Amino acid sequence: MYTYDYIVKSLPKNKSSVSSFWVKAVARPLSFFFTFVFVNLKCTANFISILSGIVSVIGCVLLAVSSKTAMISGVVLINFWIVLDCVDGNIARVTHKSTRMGEFFDAAYGFIICAFDFLAIGIAAYNWSSVLFGEKAIANIIIGALACSFNILPRLVYQKYTVMTMALSEGGGKVEIENDSFYDPSKRKGLTYLRLVIDRQIGTSGLFMPFLIVCAIFKCFDIMGLFYCVYLGVSCVAVFVMFSMKADRINKEYAEKEDSNDGV
Repeated sequence: MYTYDYIVKSLPKNKSSVSSFWVKAVARPLSFFFTFVFVNLKCTANFISILSGIVSVIGCVLLAVSSKTAMISGVVLINFWIVLDCVDGNIARVTHKSTRMGEFFDAAYGFIICAFDFLAIGIAAYNWSSVLFGEKAIANIIIGALACSFNILPRLVYQKYTVMTMALSEGGGKVEIENDSFYDPSKRKGLTYLRLVIDRQIGTSGLFMPFLIVCAIFKCFDIMGLFYCVYLGVSCVAVFVMFSMKADRINKEYAEKEDSNDGV
């Protein structure tokens, strides 16, 4: 049986140091209790990743339902998702079964909430909020849909970029993994690190969660939707520009290498 103390002590210091304020203060402490329950029920990290995806979908659907009870339940479940997102990593560490495919499960099922959360917030704004655009404003749903697109597109760009650099690595190229800049102190610099820090503090694992709770209390989902639509839109453009520049740089490096090989 895994003890609660063992679970708490299994968390590496560098993992905790790069977490958002919300994860440190709320999600991570709660995750230790749920980890204790799930790991001693023999649940695997991959099972929890799948469960978190299911919870996030149900939470988004309930948030979008025009019922106060459903809306509050949706907010609770979405906040529970971030707890489960910590639990799967905890289980992988305490059971010493951290794998590359485990990372796939964690990321893939984590993307689900990115695809639906802001659309759900837009519909909730349509149902409950009238601060910015008045009652039953279709603009709230449009803004929510745009925010979802801005949220998922940069992730697709990054994944494609990573796949291409991995393919190049077979020919002697270098794979660039963004998250390395969190866990390797020597890489904690530059625009990539700054963007990741801002996204972690403001994004789904950070400000998003308490903001959602405030919106449920004061019915200001429209403010949240517009804020994140603007923030994610700017972030989306920045990601496209940044990775396009990186890809262009790599193309030039390989072109120069091929030219030098041809000259030999």
